[in-house]
Amino acid sequence: MSNTVGILAITLLCSTMFTQTPPLTQKEACRRFMPAVVRIDVADAGASGFIVSPDGWIITAAHVVFDHQTGERLTTVSVRLPDGSAPLARVFVDEESAIRDFAILKVEKSGLPFVELGSWGDVEPGSDITIIGFPLSAGTEPKITITNKFCLSGFVAATDTISKDKVEVDAIYFQGPAVKGISGGPLISRDMGRVIGIQSQTLAGISVGLDDVRNKILAVERQGYRMTQMGINPSQTFLDIINVLDRHLANGLGTATGADDVVTALAKAKRAYDKEHAYQK
Repeated sequence: MSNTVGILAITLLCSTMFTQTPPLTQKEACRRFMPAVVRIDVADAGASGFIVSPDGWIITAAHVVFDHQTGERLTTVSVRLPDGSAPLARVFVDEESAIRDFAILKVEKSGLPFVELGSWGDVEPGSDITIIGFPLSAGTEPKITITNKFCLSGFVAATDTISKDKVEVDAIYFQGPAVKGISGGPLISRDMGRVIGIQSQTLAGISVGLDDVRNKILAVERQGYRMTQMGINPSQTFLDIINVLDRHLANGLGTATGADDVVTALAKAKRAYDKEHAYQK
C-alpha cells in the first residue's frame, strides 16, 4: 500500500511539473500582446492604453484623460486602434479611480485583440515584466517625434499598498522605462502572461522637481517679468535642472497602479453602459 501511495505521489508531482506553463520570453510577450496596445490622442498630447475586451473596453491612466490646462475631465478621447482607425472613446472615471490613476474607455468596435487582467498580489520582486507603449517624448532630433509602438522589458522592484487621499492604492515599483507617452500602457507579468499594472509615473520625483521650475519660468514669461524680479536666479535654476537630470533621468524607475481594482471598476462601467443602452432601446 505504501509503495502504491509513493508512486502515486511521484506521478502527481511529475505531472504538475510538466503541465506548468513556462514563463514567456520577451520576444513571445511582444508578439502576443503588442496588437492589444493602443495609442491615446488627447489634444496635442499622446499616451498609451490597452484593450481588455474584444468589444472595445480599454484601460489607460486617469491623468491622461484630464485637460492639463484646466484640470477638467474629458468626456471623449481619440483611440488609434490596430486597424488604423481612430474612433472617439467614451471615458469612464470616478473619484477613486482617478486617485488610483486609471480610467476606462469604450469604443464601438468588436473583434479586437485584447489582454487579460491579472493580480499585482501574485507578483514578487525580481519578476520579469514586459512594458508596451508609445514613448512619444523620445525624438531623434528637434521637432521630430517617434510615434512607434515600443515593446520594452523590466522587472518588479517592490510592491506596496499606500494610502492616498483616504483611498488604498496598490502600487508596483519597477525598474524599466517610465517616460512620457508610455503612461497608461500595461505592465505584463511574463510568468502569468497577464497585465499586473497600469504605467502611471516616473518614480524618482523628476516630474515634481522639473514641473515646479518650469511652471515658475512660464509664469514669469507670461507676466513679462525678468526672472530675478520673481525671486528666480537663472544660474541656480539651470543648476537645479542639471542636478535633477543627473540624479534621476537615467535610473529607469517607475510606478504602476495594480490591476486588481480595475476589474471591479470595469464591471461597474459595463453595467452602466448596458443599462444606458437598454434604456435607449
